[in-house]
Amino acid sequence: MINEVDCPRCGVRMDFQAETEIMSDRMKRIRYLYKCPACGVKINDVELRVSRNGGITISVYSNGNPRGYEGASAAGQAP
Repeated sequence: MINEVDCPRCGVRMDFQAETEIMSDRMKRIRYLYKCPACGVKINDVELRVSRNGGITISVYSNGNPRGYEGASAAGQAP
């Protein structure tokens, strides 16, 4: 379940959203964040970076703390 978060600037209940960004042909970034519908303040929750370099690497950042996971290769086989 998603936590209910109030905006630190104006006190309005924030929406939970996902944003995706293609950083290059080999890397994508997915951010989960809270955004205030009234004033636009954003608070990051989790960021995923997916990169392909012969296989797939998923890096997870939660509140600025990086954690990595070496996922399956592009062919769907374990590394």
